[in-house]
Amino acid sequence: MVFSGGKLEYRKGQDQLVKAFSHFAEKRPDALLISAWRSPWEQDIAKTVNKSGLCKTLIPLEDMGEAITNWVTANGIRPDQFMSLDSVPNRLMPDVYREVDLAVFPNRCEGGTNLVAMEALSSGVSCVIADNTGQKDLVKTNNCLPLTDQRPITDPAIKFSEDWRDSSVDEIVALMEAAYDNKTALEPSHIRESVIDYTWGNSIAALLKTIHEI
Repeated sequence: MVFSGGKLEYRKGQDQLVKAFSHFAEKRPDALLISAWRSPWEQDIAKTVNKSGLCKTLIPLEDMGEAITNWVTANGIRPDQFMSLDSVPNRLMPDVYREVDLAVFPNRCEGGTNLVAMEALSSGVSCVIADNTGQKDLVKTNNCLPLTDQRPITDPAIKFSEDWRDSSVDEIVALMEAAYDNKTALEPSHIRESVIDYTWGNSIAALLKTIHEI
């Protein structure tokens, strides 16, 4: 079970994951992609995933749940290999993380760290994480499977910042296959410990210290 979370948009890179999972699932009929992409802003921002041209076009509908399913299946993923969650209260997310084998975050940019990735890590879930922008703070030794092939976005029409990066679809596939073949490669307790210091108290204290030094 592969989990993908975060509001559906170009910045979060779900188009890269859908493309990769379509190839991965061809060889793994037991693979299931579970998405938590719904958001209050989806009518405005979900269609930005079309900017890359990597996948067939997402067509927004009044029922965005249906639109998401249509988009995923149009891009080569069988209906029985995809499950779209509606908006899930945050307090219930541990029930989701408990059931998944891998979480994938090919995000092109994170101004912070990536809250959903931190939730998955703190639950001991093996994660594939793009080693760029704010997510660099989450990538540590043997706590995740980092996407290191980070390519500058050269199209001026969609380049928001020189720091944004595209992940390699081939590398996403390779890391999903590695996780499938060795589900115990990463130790859950070590994964959880890697984010144990990211409490609100510690984060605010670090921010105040930085401000004071400035």
